[in-house]
Amino acid sequence: MSKNKIKEQGYFDTSFSLSLEDRMTSLRAVSIAVIFYIIGYAAKLTVLFSDALNAKIPNIYIRIPTSLFTALALSVGLLIVSVNENNKKTPYLIALMDAIALFLLFDVLNSQGTDIITTSFLSVFMAFVGYNLINVFVTKRKQEFNEAKQTLNNLEQEVSNKKQTLNNTEQELDNVKQALSTLEQEKTEVEQQKAIIEQDLKERTCPHCDTTFTSKKALNPHIDKCKMNPKNIKN
Repeated sequence: MSKNKIKEQGYFDTSFSLSLEDRMTSLRAVSIAVIFYIIGYAAKLTVLFSDALNAKIPNIYIRIPTSLFTALALSVGLLIVSVNENNKKTPYLIALMDAIALFLLFDVLNSQGTDIITTSFLSVFMAFVGYNLINVFVTKRKQEFNEAKQTLNNLEQEVSNKKQTLNNTEQELDNVKQALSTLEQEKTEVEQQKAIIEQDLKERTCPHCDTTFTSKKALNPHIDKCKMNPKNIKN
């Protein structure tokens, strides 16, 4: 089966016939990248929450789990909002918040010299990559959904065509049965007519010499005079 045929039929990208390029650009590959991004995002938020809660929750065994679970909830929520939010400004706002989180994590404002450039570049770059990664994921997901929907529509149309063909075939079969029934009826009528004609011929035919007359009245006088009548045969 060709790759184009696989794509048309909406098969999963896990097929062994897909090339490396197809695998790298598949929804599964993008999903894996998004998962790593969310894990990294959760790790960043965990550090920020831990630092922010250091004074409020000095016990590290309580602070770290609290920060981790909160960060995971917010990160997963970020993904859900990014995928399902229709507002075009939302991805930009999420990227901005990601950049600010990285600025805080790298402590850019307190950096000096080339560290400011390095940390600023990394913050903006990582936010930019994360933003585009989410967009690619949303686009690929919609594309896969549309392809699956198109495949379903094609299958439904094919089923509808098959049903129509079946109905037409059943109609033709009914017509054939009707024609066969008509032929059987005509055959019965012909046989009945044939039996009537044969009976009529038999009644107008001399049983001795097999001569056929026009009527029974013409036959009756002949029977008595028929030379083949045993009564008229002399010994």
